[in-house]
Amino acid sequence: MQEAAVVYTAAFFDPLCLILQMNRPILVAAATVLILWACGDQKEPASQEQATAPDTDSTAKVESPYFPVYDFLRNEVEYVDSLPVGIMKFTTVGGKKDSGFIRLEEFHTLAAEFLAPELYNETFKKLFKESSFFDAANNNATFFYKTDDESSPVKRVDVITRKGDVYDEVKNVYIEKHFESGDTAFVRKMHWKPKRNFQILTITSSGGKSKDEQIKVVWDNRE
Repeated sequence: MQEAAVVYTAAFFDPLCLILQMNRPILVAAATVLILWACGDQKEPASQEQATAPDTDSTAKVESPYFPVYDFLRNEVEYVDSLPVGIMKFTTVGGKKDSGFIRLEEFHTLAAEFLAPELYNETFKKLFKESSFFDAANNNATFFYKTDDESSPVKRVDVITRKGDVYDEVKNVYIEKHFESGDTAFVRKMHWKPKRNFQILTITSSGGKSKDEQIKVVWDNRE
């Protein structure tokens, strides 16, 4: 009986041994994969600082974008160029008023006062410092730009915007210039109302006397 058991056991294991020998390369490969996976799984995780460290320096200062005054006004001039309407000019000097239609060439000459080289994007950022104020009552925001550079005729720029349903709308652009020619000092206070009109008030001072001239150019008389 014992002999029979031994024979039966041997008969059972011989095919198993044969299978194991035949598949030894596969088993060795499988064991290798398991060992590598176990070692990799036990690798220490990166520290919290390494895991959360940003790709760039988080202390770097983010530059606030300036309002593109020059580009905005240039687009306004191009908009007027595209309109098939008459352009009116109203002039007031010393209480005397005059008005009449003007050609597109004169419009460009007057509008060029707003397109000062100091307002070019890079120059504007270099010369001017920005501050802002939000009026919650009127839902308006005003951006103030001022310079201490004495060589710049443009001394001040104000941009007033209003909160719209989709995006903010520009209500008014104000530019102030101070310059001299000989013994005469000039101050120009200029307002541009988008899609409507612009105004230029020139105050001339010489020899203790001053004179005001106001010009208003209108291509859309709606308020």
